[in-house]
Amino acid sequence: MVMKLIRKRGATSAQKVPKLLSSVFFWFVLTLVLFVLAVGSEYLGIFLASRPWWDRLYGLSTPFLTGGLVSFFFYFLVVWVPEHRKRKAIKNDFRKFYRDLKEDIAVQIIFASKKGGRKDLRVDGNTEKRLVTVGGFREAFSGGREADEGFYAFSNGLDEGGGEFQEIQWLLRMLAKEIDYVLHNYTITDAKTRKFFKRLEVRLLGLGELKVDDYEDNKLLCRFIYEIFAGFTHVTGNRGYDIVEKMIEDL
Repeated sequence: MVMKLIRKRGATSAQKVPKLLSSVFFWFVLTLVLFVLAVGSEYLGIFLASRPWWDRLYGLSTPFLTGGLVSFFFYFLVVWVPEHRKRKAIKNDFRKFYRDLKEDIAVQIIFASKKGGRKDLRVDGNTEKRLVTVGGFREAFSGGREADEGFYAFSNGLDEGGGEFQEIQWLLRMLAKEIDYVLHNYTITDAKTRKFFKRLEVRLLGLGELKVDDYEDNKLLCRFIYEIFAGFTHVTGNRGYDIVEKMIEDL
């Protein structure tokens, strides 16, 4: 058992080494350290400068190290800075797109809930902003036992027809397209995060194919809405946060 753990740890360390060696930052730091040591030895009288072979080594290594630092400098300006700006812009746009989309869905939730019998909700900026927060949504929709109360009113309002069901589907398809854009233009290094967004995209596309007059399809759409807005999962219960919003922040 001990040998297995040692081999496992050794394999893990071995897997990390190529990643470290392939890191541009690692090579930049190594080159900079060697350059400082070389120049310091030559001009500050460090012990290496007194060695007979030092002049030749210094003459060969200094141009190479200087060229390396210049290359890293241009890499930083030409590659890293534009890529960093692009990633930041995509993430910020994705974050804003999702928040705006949640507010649009919240409007449709209010419309459907009013059709279902809710009289305490109205469409205004404050209500929309309150409903897109997990705490605000749970406060507004977690209670109620009758068909015209709580989240039941929303579900029943969707059953009555109208455009809310289709409008929510359209918004979810827009989210799927946005996720597809991010997956193709934003490098997600974490495998779990990448898998999460791929699975979410597939789920959203499936929700976009649901039928408004089908009871089971109504349940599927309502279940997804409640999971996202109330920070709830049927596996572990109350999550306490919007999982999609959190995964966007973790990009």
